[in-house]
Amino acid sequence: RSKRGGGGSRCGGGSLVFDPWLVGPEVDIAGWFNTASHTDAVVPPCDVPPHDVVIVSQPYGDHCHAATLKELAATMPNMLVAAVPEAVDVVRKAIGAAPAADGGGGGGSNGGGARVVAIPHAGPGAAPLQVAGLRIWRLSPERPVLVKYHAVVVADASGRAAVHAPHGFSAARVARALNDLGLTPVLVATCRNRYVLPFFLGGAVA
Repeated sequence: RSKRGGGGSRCGGGSLVFDPWLVGPEVDIAGWFNTASHTDAVVPPCDVPPHDVVIVSQPYGDHCHAATLKELAATMPNMLVAAVPEAVDVVRKAIGAAPAADGGGGGGSNGGGARVVAIPHAGPGAAPLQVAGLRIWRLSPERPVLVKYHAVVVADASGRAAVHAPHGFSAARVARALNDLGLTPVLVATCRNRYVLPFFLGGAVA
């Protein structure tokens, strides 16, 4: 995502939006704890063209922004959201989707076409989510942590991959994962800053 409220891109013929935040403020935990607002103008949801998939890479408000997702679902009635598992319920409620038919955490539809699916973990033998000729996985922490940060891998049919890793993943960790998946990186977006947060928010993260 960027200061302009999200990131849009194309990969292998498919079009994606990453972590859109396009309306209102963003609140972490509670307003008294942290409330953030945009300092630059952002594209309003009604001006966002249809995309093959909206990616939600983290379950936190600056990446999984419920008000934005609700407005995007109103303007893109067949919107598909691919979210990390911890964000699926937030997305469901935002777009008005019913729980998955099996009652599990895999996703759901709002009956009008908008739906959410969970992004599978890039473990050994794990099948990716496949959308518009793209393969999508998530990378998750290798050790138990109180607060999880994820990265999202998007690859085309030829094995060229883009990685969105806004928090907590080093370039070396991403490179190992891509090698394990047999993918060639063409774009790796990682955060170069290090933040020291309270322990209950993950402690020191990249």
